[in-house]
Amino acid sequence: MSTKPTRKESQACDQLAQAILTITQADRLDVPGKLDLGDLEIIVKHLAKICPAIGVDGIIEKAIGLRVQSLGLPSSTMDLLSLVEDDIQPLKMLLLGDEEIRGMVERANEELGDV
Repeated sequence: MSTKPTRKESQACDQLAQAILTITQADRLDVPGKLDLGDLEIIVKHLAKICPAIGVDGIIEKAIGLRVQSLGLPSSTMDLLSLVEDDIQPLKMLLLGDEEIRGMVERANEELGDV
């Protein structure tokens, strides 16, 4: 049974998720693709050591939520993306460009109907 994260742990998760978004955004702005999935996995694993109560998955989930929000997509998009997770790893979603994410959401909506 896991316990609910403390307020400070939640704040740490928010900051770590934002750091991951900043790193992936910098990659997209400079020379897209320099940062590969393996590199990002290493970075996230190291950052997760700062807040083990949240863990890698919790930080990635928060980062994806922030990314979805920054694109102006509805919060239900997170649920939709979790349904297509088999097609693409959650961490890989953070490396995709804005239009790639929007396209993925659009295709998922077409396949599944509007959620």
